[in-house]
Amino acid sequence: MMRVKRKLLQIRPYLFRGTTFRLAVLTFLLLMVVVAFTIYDKGKVALILTNKFTSTSATPRAQATSSPWMNRYLNISKTVEADRESGEVIFLGDNLIEHWLDVGKTSWQKHFESKAVNFGIAGDKTQNLLWRITNGNLNTCCTKVIVLSIGHNNMIGSDSPSDIVDGILVILRTIRSSLPKTRIMLLAPFPIGKVASPLRVKSREVNSILKKRLFDVEYNELGVGKITVVNDTIPPVHVKTYPDGVSLTPEGYRILSENVADVLDRLLKTVERESTPRPSLVEVKSAIQMKEPYLDPADKHLSLPYPLEKAFVINLDSRVDRWNMVRERFQEAGLRVERFSAITVDTIIWDKLLWSERAKLWMFDRQTHEDFPSLGAVGCYMSHVAVWQHIVDNNISSALIFEDDVFFTTDSFFRDLQNLFKELMEDKLFNSKCPVVDVLTLGGYLRKMDVETSLHPKLRRADGPFFGLYGYVVTNYAAKILLQNIFPIEVQVDAYVGMEAKLIQQLGVYGVTKAMVEVNMELSSNVQTDKKPIIEQCYSEWDNFD
Repeated sequence: MMRVKRKLLQIRPYLFRGTTFRLAVLTFLLLMVVVAFTIYDKGKVALILTNKFTSTSATPRAQATSSPWMNRYLNISKTVEADRESGEVIFLGDNLIEHWLDVGKTSWQKHFESKAVNFGIAGDKTQNLLWRITNGNLNTCCTKVIVLSIGHNNMIGSDSPSDIVDGILVILRTIRSSLPKTRIMLLAPFPIGKVASPLRVKSREVNSILKKRLFDVEYNELGVGKITVVNDTIPPVHVKTYPDGVSLTPEGYRILSENVADVLDRLLKTVERESTPRPSLVEVKSAIQMKEPYLDPADKHLSLPYPLEKAFVINLDSRVDRWNMVRERFQEAGLRVERFSAITVDTIIWDKLLWSERAKLWMFDRQTHEDFPSLGAVGCYMSHVAVWQHIVDNNISSALIFEDDVFFTTDSFFRDLQNLFKELMEDKLFNSKCPVVDVLTLGGYLRKMDVETSLHPKLRRADGPFFGLYGYVVTNYAAKILLQNIFPIEVQVDAYVGMEAKLIQQLGVYGVTKAMVEVNMELSSNVQTDKKPIIEQCYSEWDNFD
């Protein structure tokens, strides 16, 4: 050994002599580093694509063969083997799911027993559930909706928040791969542990990471709107509902069941509609004869509040008077807007939009609007749809949308809006990668709005239909989600957006607490005056296309 060392010392001056040689060595080392990182990155991509995460929470693993967990697994497998069509709804997951059958038995029988099966196992971790669904517990063929709850037992254990989210995402990918047409309702892991305890902090981290990562995974892999994340379904820690911060009482299950049943019914209706033939978005675009927005050259010097890319005003071609009036308001405010031609039933090519069972898709006995769907209401609805489609087609990250009867409540609208978005961006509530606020209404009557001072004092979240979509901001992500279920046309467009917000909890629909815009009720409205029922207009067309 000493001999080798002395020999190296003797030849060292000759090996590293000259600047050229040193540069060659450095270049070689840099190339080795680049190659190493490339291989590492490709490995990460491969792991993601094949769901082979390195964390234990994302690696399938069964529990002990003699455990109650294994006995329950075998019983579920027998149920599936006996009837692969069992359960149009499957409740899948951990303690929260299985204990619906005992602690929450009354609520289960009332809301779910007639249409759902319970495949929950107490003690399930993400790795255990992943093993189950790849080993017989999900060999069903006719499941419409899966209600999923998982991750709580991982939080109690030693798994990190990031590892727990790894496991949840792998489960979602696996379910979507096995049952691509099945809708998934993910009950977001509820905050376990006492307030301010390490467990509570950990559960908040899990939900925060899950929201950010699920946005990317859903957007790029799973399909926008196919995963419904339900938050705030668990009552707060209280002696009557959730006393130990871990397990629910019968009263806790009652409240949870009512919340879940409401969303589940909506999801089942959505699945039923999806089985009905409907026009594709390509057909819709050609049927409604969309026109390109128009920006007056005289308005090009005006600007928009950062980070909004575009602003559109929906205006009928026949109402130049209203366009001139509203354009003057925007010019005074310093806001650059583009005119977007409104859709009317006269411009719709009905033979491209009508299809089998069309009467069911247009005729509804609505309690909220006796004249709906009217000609004007359908035209208004389709006008907003056309703007959303334009936003998606042109990859616009976010845009302002106005109807042409809007006016500002203050003289400082531009500055107020700019300041609001500055605050939202500082609080990380509005950005292009993972916005919390996807739709923001700037005025209107917002029914069922929850005041969320913890989110932002100037915002309230919509949790159901509301009135007032005459001035709002929409992101590209929201536009994609809203375009998923535009048919059948059941309600006014603002009510539709609110209903989607309740169905798809990760779609953040908010309203400002103090209205920034209002609608001019003194202006004549084609939407309100043209109330001839659409069924009368279309009878002749339907007869021609049977």
